[in-house]
Order: sequence, then structure tokens, then C-alpha cells
Amino acid sequence: SLAGPARMQIYRDILATAPARDEKLQLLAGLADLATPEAAALAGAMIADETVKADAAATVARIVLPEKDGKKGRTPKAAELDLLRKAAPVITDSELRKRVEKALPK
Repeated sequence: SLAGPARMQIYRDILATAPARDEKLQLLAGLADLATPEAAALAGAMIADETVKADAAATVARIVLPEKDGKKGRTPKAAELDLLRKAAPVITDSELRKRVEKALPK
């Protein structure tokens, strides 16, 4: 298994090849598994892609706001809040959207 930075470079390289939708979904699954700020940023960039925007938005939310068995997670950083603001309108899962909206400052 590759370390985080090596995996991120592979993901960027794959994305640069304009992959098919199912490859993009696999890439998003890999980013969710990596769950780093860099992974959230790359998933956030994919929100602009109409073919996977809802999946990319959900990936951002799951990375930035992981479920912790009912425990409150850490407070998102400013860049992560920006990603959540971008993701919130296109998240199709109502429970996940509620978690995102609750995490955003009023």
C-alpha cells in the first residue's frame, strides 16, 4: 500500500487523463479512504464535473466531517469550510446535507 503523498500523485495523474465516470467514482472512493485535507481538496475540485458532482460533494463531506460513532469530530479548518460550502448545495443525501449545514457557521 502506498503512502498518502504517493497515492495523491497517482490520483492526480489519473484525473489528468480525463477518465470515464466509473473511474472517477473509483478515484473518489480512494480519496475518501485516504481522508486527508489534500484528498478533500481534490474531491472538491471534482464538484465542477457534472458527471460526478454529487458523488464528489458527498466525498468532501465524508472526509471533512467523518462519522465518529456519535461523537463530535474536530472543527473544520477555513479551507475545509469553503469546500463544504461548495459541496452543500449538490449533496443528494439529506442526512449528510444536514450534517454539512450544521457544521457551517451561520
